[in-house]
Amino acid sequence: MNEDKDYYRGIYINWKPSCQSEYYHEGDKFVFKTKQGVPGKCLNDDKPVLWEDDGSIRFTHKERCETRSKKLLLGNYVWSADVDIDCKTFAFYSCLYQLHWSESTVDNHVKLGVNKSGYFTINNASMKDCKFTIPCSLKIKIECRESYTNVDYFSNDQYIGSYRKLTTELPYMKFGVYAFCTKSDITQTYDNVRVNYNKL
Repeated sequence: MNEDKDYYRGIYINWKPSCQSEYYHEGDKFVFKTKQGVPGKCLNDDKPVLWEDDGSIRFTHKERCETRSKKLLLGNYVWSADVDIDCKTFAFYSCLYQLHWSESTVDNHVKLGVNKSGYFTINNASMKDCKFTIPCSLKIKIECRESYTNVDYFSNDQYIGSYRKLTTELPYMKFGVYAFCTKSDITQTYDNVRVNYNKL
């Protein structure tokens, strides 16, 4: 059997835990949970994040529970899911979805998140016209080309924003909880997760 054909069959991807994350998964439903104050298991999740200007502590750790795909192929993807978040208040910053490159790549991720005011962010830049609603339907369109990767983000069919990364390397996808300075435990539920792929 052709592995690539089976793997990118246009409906599901064989998602695997990222950094030893433990989560609930059945069919196209994923449930991720983090505990306030408990660091994730990725390298340096238990290390403080410092301010660049004076070296003081900005965040003591990162909380994380995520899943990831294999490296993407050249072509066009659409990732979509219905997303619900259960928490007392939004974290200072909480990531919903990432495209991620190898650690050797400069600026090796593009992150769609939510800030403490409830607005979407793209790589920490607030999209002030786009507030996150609970629940919401996310759709992310990805163009993987030989010299760049382009991403367009939509929530409830409303355009959020775009990001283009000039690189010859292809990314992989991640989604789940990745949060800084949380105020409570977090449960993020992704239902009806779909990935459609069209080869160039």
